Amino acid sequence: MAREATDRFGVHLEPGDTVLLARQAANRDPARSVEPDRFDVTRPEQRHYSFGWGAHFCLGNALARLDIGVAVSTFLERCDGAQLVDSHPKRIPFTADEQLESLAITLPGRR
Repeated sequence: MAREATDRFGVHLEPGDTVLLARQAANRDPARSVEPDRFDVTRPEQRHYSFGWGAHFCLGNALARLDIGVAVSTFLERCDGAQLVDSHPKRIPFTADEQLESLAITLPGRR
């Protein structure tokens, strides 16, 4: 909530105006990464804001990282050769957590 009148990024805010921050924009600064909207596991690691920072750092981040690591490695072990059908999956617009409507993959030897 704006505490005082201000003009930022071409928007005028009055005291009490609600301000919403889009988490989807975090870590997508084209000045920091080439093709920031493309998923790239080979991109050099740099500080990011996915789990917050400072006093607002997510206490569950270690569990979340462990969870995704186990999920991805288990999937890769059990589904060797899996491939994306579409490199641009259909996203559900305006969701705070980047939901996908679908993510089609093929598994070798399966229909």
